[in-house]
Amino acid sequence: MRNTKKIAAVAAALFPFAGLAAPVSAYRVPTVEAFWIVGPQGHLNPGTTVTIGARGRASSGPVWYQFREATVHGWKTLRGYGPNNVLSLGRVTQPAEVVVTALTPQEVRLHQYWRARTAVDYLNVGSRVSLASPQGVLVGETVTITASAKNLLSPVYQLWYETPQGHWSAAGPYQFSPDLHWTPPSAGQYRLVVRAKDRTAPPTAVADRVAAAENVTVRPVMVGFGNYVQSAATPGTALYDLAQHGSEISIAAPLWYTLSPNDGTLSAAGAQSQAATVISQAKASGDQVWPVISASGDPGSGFDGGHAIEQLVQDAKASSYGGYVLDWEGLDTADHGYLRFVQALAGSLHQAGLRLMVTVMPENPAYPVASLAKSADYLDLLTYPEYRTTGSIAPNPGPTEGLPWVKTSLNALHGVPAHQVVLGMAPYGQSWIYTNAGFQSAGSVAITDRTIETALERQQGAAVFDPVEGELEISTGPLATVPAAPLDLNPTVFNPSVANLQFLLTTVLLRYDLAHHLTPGSPLATDGGYGPATQAAVAAFQKDYNVITTTPGIYDAATAAMLQQVVDSENIGDTVTWDENSVGPSPATTATSLLQSLATSQHLAGVSLWRLGYQAPGFWLTK
Repeated sequence: MRNTKKIAAVAAALFPFAGLAAPVSAYRVPTVEAFWIVGPQGHLNPGTTVTIGARGRASSGPVWYQFREATVHGWKTLRGYGPNNVLSLGRVTQPAEVVVTALTPQEVRLHQYWRARTAVDYLNVGSRVSLASPQGVLVGETVTITASAKNLLSPVYQLWYETPQGHWSAAGPYQFSPDLHWTPPSAGQYRLVVRAKDRTAPPTAVADRVAAAENVTVRPVMVGFGNYVQSAATPGTALYDLAQHGSEISIAAPLWYTLSPNDGTLSAAGAQSQAATVISQAKASGDQVWPVISASGDPGSGFDGGHAIEQLVQDAKASSYGGYVLDWEGLDTADHGYLRFVQALAGSLHQAGLRLMVTVMPENPAYPVASLAKSADYLDLLTYPEYRTTGSIAPNPGPTEGLPWVKTSLNALHGVPAHQVVLGMAPYGQSWIYTNAGFQSAGSVAITDRTIETALERQQGAAVFDPVEGELEISTGPLATVPAAPLDLNPTVFNPSVANLQFLLTTVLLRYDLAHHLTPGSPLATDGGYGPATQAAVAAFQKDYNVITTTPGIYDAATAAMLQQVVDSENIGDTVTWDENSVGPSPATTATSLLQSLATSQHLAGVSLWRLGYQAPGFWLTK
């Protein structure tokens, strides 16, 4: 009995107009089983005569119809429930949303409106949508496209883009804000359109209003680091290249600021004396200026970059910078103070409509790349120099930035979208001098490509192109003297003559492999120890040059004589230079083109040059 009363009470609350019997009798009330409307389709010109018809089918008996309309002035009922299924609106002059509902007469009398079938006709009268497309867009740069809709009741917007390959994609869902954000994933010619519709309208071609397509050229990132102090009329300088090749550069990055890692003090470099000239030239070339903030070493306990950030934002606004490049090198530990500074700097810059690029070192845990990518717009991966001319008693000669090393470094950028990655390129070479006394010196540190190319044109050095490393290897200097045999075979004791042997074997075996169309191996470490790698290299030399020996892999008198003969005939000197970007055997096989092709194939944002002006004159022809 108690349960019966509870059921009755609930039923009375749910069906107040029909009494307690309503839930039982409702199953016998005829209902509308099918319902549709016929009205104008597409977009209407103001003054169009509109008639809307409705048609329904009930389980038994007739169907009644109600017509309501929403305009910019609100909702109103055009006709209440009745059997008339046609409504003429006359000449329409404004957008409207016509809602037709259908019930059976019995449902209307019982006030069972919740059972109504509903259909909507959207009258897009004189509706239009337009968009303001951005200019000078870079790969990976998030830009804002502003749309404008007219004669839509409650418009929502959606951005679509066509890729250079002809594929259309939505940049996101419909949204109320007319400010739509888009990050182009690669360079090329895009087409943008904005779809706008009433908020409740379906996303169909009939309901949507589409803006005319806008063409947008997205440029790859090309950062040119430099001092920008010499005259623009002086070849081999950053200002000269900005003036002559500005259309191929997108960001000029002058070295204008120094940040103290101890206390966060920001200092301006004297090179800012040319600031007005740099900004003017960049603007004339359609480029942005992102000054470099240089720092080195782990942040000290008293580091506070707050005042520096305020100053940087003020300077950017005053001088119309597009952003900054934070080049913080020499980090040894994963210091959270560094990450907090990057996050604070990025937040302040973004709030001011500015961008941030952060340089990172390959496979160095002190640079938390995934976290940095969440704050910075770009990460500039500085994979140079791979081999160094300093740092040990016998530094290993090798590429400035070999392809295998670059690929490994890129693969280690876990959690970083490709369109945020800029590949750093070093248009310079390095050289090493070895004799039987071991490593003598670096013949020259950071020899510009311009200098190297001029020397090669004068036939100063025998150059070969290593297709595996993607760099030139150049032998210069006085003819090398090979070590006297025999040598101490101890792998753990440093022997300067062994270091010289390792140095010469790398040079000789590379040339042999190239001459016989073999794949070159990696440069041999000049560690001065006669270990397994050195034995294998000696054995390879003996086999290649038919040295008769009873002890393969052991450097004996016959091997020494043959090695000296090869050194003399190949004109191999005591100095070797590896160079990244000078012109190789043909434009298609320059290190420049290989690295840029790698950046393109991996859909990176672009490349950077340290420094602009170092590159050979042919650089701009082989891009």
